[in-house]
Amino acid sequence: NVPSYSAKYQLNNDDYNVQQLRKRYDISTKRAPELKLRGSGDLKGSSVGSKELEFNFVRNKEENVYFSDGINFKPTEEMNHEQN
Repeated sequence: NVPSYSAKYQLNNDDYNVQQLRKRYDISTKRAPELKLRGSGDLKGSSVGSKELEFNFVRNKEENVYFSDGINFKPTEEMNHEQN
C-alpha cells in the first residue's frame, strides 16, 4: 500500500505564489485562494508517487477560477556498469 495524503490551507493575498499568479493572469476576484495539496508516496525522503496542488480562488455555479498542476514520480532504472 502506498500512503496518500491531502491538506487544505487558506492563503492570503500577500502569499508569494498568489501574487505571482495575479501578476501573470487576469484573475477576476479579489478573494484569497484556498490551497489544496494531494499526493501519494512516502513523505520521508522517497520521491516515488504523485504530487498535485490547486489554487482555488472561486468555485460556484457562476464562476470557477483555479490553477492546478501535478507531477508523477517514478523510480529510475538502475544501469549496470561493467568494469574492464
